[in-house]
Amino acid sequence: MWLLPLVPVIAGAVAIAMAVRSDDDEPAAIELTSSAADFTTADGLVAGSDLVVAATVVDVADGRQISAPGDPSAAIRTRLLVLDVSDVLAGSVSGDVIVEEPATVGDGTPVVVDGMQPIDVGEEAVWFLVAGDAETMPYYAVVNRQGRYVVTGDKLRAASDDALSTELAELGMPGLTDRVERLVDG
Repeated sequence: MWLLPLVPVIAGAVAIAMAVRSDDDEPAAIELTSSAADFTTADGLVAGSDLVVAATVVDVADGRQISAPGDPSAAIRTRLLVLDVSDVLAGSVSGDVIVEEPATVGDGTPVVVDGMQPIDVGEEAVWFLVAGDAETMPYYAVVNRQGRYVVTGDKLRAASDDALSTELAELGMPGLTDRVERLVDG
């Protein structure tokens, strides 16, 4: 899960945030890198995901604060994305699909993890998700930096420029959904 690798970098992120924050303007986002492994094949990406859906963000809400062990002042705040699922490509859905993602450090400075820019209400994407356990992570999370492809017109925009993300984004929406469905059907 993507949140667990972030906990060790929380303290460092807070220190960096203090250095970049200015009183004049909105602070620049802090770029963080997770320790989530990349996949080399579409089959691996699908197999590593509990749920793959085409969905539109219909609401964004404040999430929770996750503090570093032993240092409650070092924290990441999350946001919750409520998805309206138009197509289930792998896995099954029962109820709302809510994705939790890092939003800011404790002082409100925005963060971007692995190049994955925030997505807004009304934006559509293909999501490769992992389910959290109900206790420590009650929502879904994007599997890694290769796990979200934002729909922009007839094209897909990947967060990452690695070979697999580039290949999948170049398929476009119909091509990517067809590829995932073929992999699931086996």
